[in-house]
Amino acid sequence: MVALLVSGSLPAVGISLGMWRHHGRVDAVGVVVLFGILTGVVVGLASGSARLVLLDGTVPTGVFGAACYVSLLSPRPFMFRVALQFLGADSRQGRDFASKWQYREFRHMLMVITVVWGAAFLVETGAQLAIVQSASLNTAKTTSNLMPIAVAILVASWTFLYGQRERARGERASQSTETQEGTDTAVALADTSAVDP
Repeated sequence: MVALLVSGSLPAVGISLGMWRHHGRVDAVGVVVLFGILTGVVVGLASGSARLVLLDGTVPTGVFGAACYVSLLSPRPFMFRVALQFLGADSRQGRDFASKWQYREFRHMLMVITVVWGAAFLVETGAQLAIVQSASLNTAKTTSNLMPIAVAILVASWTFLYGQRERARGERASQSTETQEGTDTAVALADTSAVDP
């Protein structure tokens, strides 16, 4: 319990500093992590069960996965907000990232990424809940430490590859459009020359 409370102090301090620096803007990821830690502490103290204490990492994972799907009903999907937060909304990269929202392909890509991340985290939550209930405490503790890392690496790798593929597709579409526009311009000029006395 002491270890959980100490680990919870770091995101709590981070959230407080972030709100102070950014004039009240809340760090959504930090809030989810802090919520999970506090839930683990409260449930563990109330039940006295070591197994339930292991849910401290599962709760934020489930909340994160659910938030991805709920956000699909909002103007911006959750992974757009997460990416913008990591880039820094006030940084040049953040502003460049946010400006791409005007493109339909970019919006579609962020929706797909949000769906995949949500599914991955909800599956992880279900798997960890089953392990905590059925396996030994040592096994449950090991998987609660390692599974989030494995899932994060897996979905981050997929996101990178998917982003690269979509970027290449966008560049090909842009080149195709430019080529077509050049052809149309040449045809128009040729037609103009043909009728010009």
